[in-house]
Amino acid sequence: MPVVAVGYNKAATLANCPDLLQDVGPTIGVYIGFDPNYDGKNPNVIPAIPTDNKEALIDTGASHNSIDWTLAKALNLPIIDKKPVSGIHGSAEVEICSAQIYLPHFNVTFYGPFALVKLQEGGQRQHALLGRNLLRHFTFYYDGIEGYARLSR
Repeated sequence: MPVVAVGYNKAATLANCPDLLQDVGPTIGVYIGFDPNYDGKNPNVIPAIPTDNKEALIDTGASHNSIDWTLAKALNLPIIDKKPVSGIHGSAEVEICSAQIYLPHFNVTFYGPFALVKLQEGGQRQHALLGRNLLRHFTFYYDGIEGYARLSR
């Protein structure tokens, strides 16, 4: 079972790890795109999507996964709907796209509808939010005192 550090390691950085984990959040590298030929029956098959690493925030406050609006537009992800979502600024209607998010550390793909949110425009460094619908397939450990977090499957 792979275990991936998604927090910060004192030996690898000179930064204050608890502050870094608080300010940046638990983050993992993912691939994001849309492969219309992807067969979701085999999540271990890598879809034909861009393989440039994007950062995704592990967000236990989000019920579902989201993708940055600007990235989705750049990748021409197909818009399939509009729905209201709620967050710290209240409720707003957002576009919903079809996409795949591939987690290379685990060799697993998640696909389906993703809400498009303005992460980059809002000052976030991540390009996606991984919500509880994805986290339900993992064990997530968060140590705020040490600034360490890990994800395992």
